[in-house]
Amino acid sequence: GLKVEQTDFLQMEFSYPYYDVIAMWYYIEHNQNLSQVIKKIKSALKVGGLLALSTPNADGITSRKDRSQYAKRIPDDHYFEFSLKGLQQLLIKEGFELLDYNITGVHPKRWLKNIPSFLLPLFRWLMKKLKIGDTFEAYFKRLR
Repeated sequence: GLKVEQTDFLQMEFSYPYYDVIAMWYYIEHNQNLSQVIKKIKSALKVGGLLALSTPNADGITSRKDRSQYAKRIPDDHYFEFSLKGLQQLLIKEGFELLDYNITGVHPKRWLKNIPSFLLPLFRWLMKKLKIGDTFEAYFKRLR
């Protein structure tokens, strides 16, 4: 019974504010005009509504290991790379608050090539605990 749309967000037309939830999985980093995206999110989302998004983690283990190599490997279609803290600061200024987040992209075998399989759960847990996964999900509430 839910009305769901999957389309180019910046091309959508609707009466403002319209949505209770906007979900953007691996989308925000692909936009050249971030301020336009945030403006449209804010105008499309009802006050009290939820913005759920996922994006690469610019503060994850890959970037921490070697920032210059990380920067060289950012895909050409990624115009922005966010840390959770940086994205949170940006959205606070726009009237959002962070409700929750989840560190994702936890792949210890990328760095520990010969790790025994029985130790993988421990290292995944540790990477999440240290908040060093290569991606994250964040959930923001529109306050104003």
